[in-house]
This record gives sequence, structure tokens and C-alpha cells, in this order.
Amino acid sequence: MSQSTKSFNRWNHILPHSWPYRVYKQYNEEVSEYLWTADSSYKYVNSQLTKNHVLDTDGVKTHFKLPTTVWNFVTVKDWRTAYDDMQNWIRLNCVMSVSAALETYLASVFSLAIESNPGVLLGATKTIDGAKLLKHNQLQPEVYKIQLKKCVEGKWSDRLSAIKKLFGPYPTILDTNKTELDAMRLMRNKVGHAFGRDIEAARDFTKITKQTQERITVDRLKKWMKCAFDVAGEVDTFLLDNHIGEYQSILAYHEHKMAWDALTSGEKARAFKHMYGATDRQIGKRFCTELIDYYNKL
Repeated sequence: MSQSTKSFNRWNHILPHSWPYRVYKQYNEEVSEYLWTADSSYKYVNSQLTKNHVLDTDGVKTHFKLPTTVWNFVTVKDWRTAYDDMQNWIRLNCVMSVSAALETYLASVFSLAIESNPGVLLGATKTIDGAKLLKHNQLQPEVYKIQLKKCVEGKWSDRLSAIKKLFGPYPTILDTNKTELDAMRLMRNKVGHAFGRDIEAARDFTKITKQTQERITVDRLKKWMKCAFDVAGEVDTFLLDNHIGEYQSILAYHEHKMAWDALTSGEKARAFKHMYGATDRQIGKRFCTELIDYYNKL
């Protein structure tokens, strides 16, 4: 079907992913760029040190310019040890970012799904069109914040129970990756609250030595990154297919329609196509016209 003949259907969707997912994907790519830039730089620097016959026993100031306040580097080996630890620190912070991006995405897309299909709050899916509540400003976030919170906070076993209660049977990828998602959540907490250390041990101020940093390999981080990305993709498809449909396009029109009040219906459709279609080229005039007609009848 050509762009111009694609029709609007409230509970179907033309685009393959939600807007929150598209933003999530960009954040995920950003973290990946940082990780592999750091990893490749690490390998290059070490190869150059070997190529130039730099010895661990060499004085560090022979090869590196360091501030005079850096007193704990005496030999190149001291510097190498810190450089190795820094790579682990970068990977730990990538866990923090990957987990945070997933959490932010899930909170956004679950919220979007509830707004689109508020009947899930009553166990009566699609009995209420959230677009109508949107148009008449009748659904406030306070109504569903508690249910949303249960889906995105705490242990994953508790989250999955809340997700199932709201949205029904969810993608099996959530069950198969529950253990990894929990492990990533716990590591994120250690990074966020205790510099990558065990939280309780780090808060024991009867000890005056720093705790050992958690270690994470490149392979483990890659596994978690793939896990998070795959989970986000399947959750997105599930929610789009069953609860969101074309709510996003209705939301986009609702937020911009005030600027087009003086226009005719045809002019509104063209304006919306120009604004919305600039980002999503599958959106044609027929789709926009039918969407506006649907909205007007709500």
C-alpha cells in the first residue's frame, strides 16, 4: 500500500515502534559508542606502550604528564593498575546508563499504554478509548501512578506480577531474562549508591578502608546490553499491538491542533502531514484526514 493510501485505524499502528522506544534506542546507541570508544582506546594505548618498550618499572613521569597533586603514581605499573581499574569503572557506569535508559523507557511506554487504554485499570481492556479522555482532559496521571510504579520499581518478580495484572499475558522474554534483569538492577544500585561497591559494606563507617570495586567483564556487559535491548523491543511490540495502536498520532494532533483552529479540515490534514510526516514518512494525507475525523467525533 502506498504512502498516500494508508488508512488510519485506532488500534493498529503504521510505525513499527513507539516514540519512547525510538528515544531509548538513541540513548542505547550513545552508551554503546562511549563503551567501544573507551575499549578501543584502552587497547590502542597498551599496544603503543608495548611497541615503545615502556616498562612497568619505568618512572611514570618519564612517559606521562600528570598534575603535581597526583602523588600515588610512582611507576608505570601504578598507572597501568589505575588504567585497568578505570576500564572496569567505565563498564560499571555503562551498566548504570543501560539500566537507567531501560527503566526510563519502560516508565514512558507503560504510561503511554495506560493513557491509550485506561480500561486496563479496571480489568476491561479497550472498553474506554483513552483518546476521548485525552480530548476532554479527563484522565490525570495521578489516577494510575501507583499502578505504573508497581510495573517499573523493585524486584522483577514483583514488576512482572503487576504488569500481568494490568496488561495480561506479557512477552515470555521477560520471564526468561528475569534473573539477568534483576542482576543488572542490583549492580546499578551498587554503582548509583556506593561507587560500584556493596552498599551495606560501603556504609559501614566503622571501617576506614575503601571497599573493593565490583568487577564486570566486557562479555557480561555485552550480555546485559543485549538483554535490555531485546526486552525493550518485545515489550514495545506487545504494547503497540495490544494497547497503544495509533494513540501516539492522536496525541501529536491533540498537542498541535490549537495552532490550526482557523484552518479548514483539508488544511489541517495537510498541516499535520507536514509536521508529523516530516518525521514519519509513512504518514500520508489520507491517514491524517481520517485521524482528524476520528478525533473530531470523540
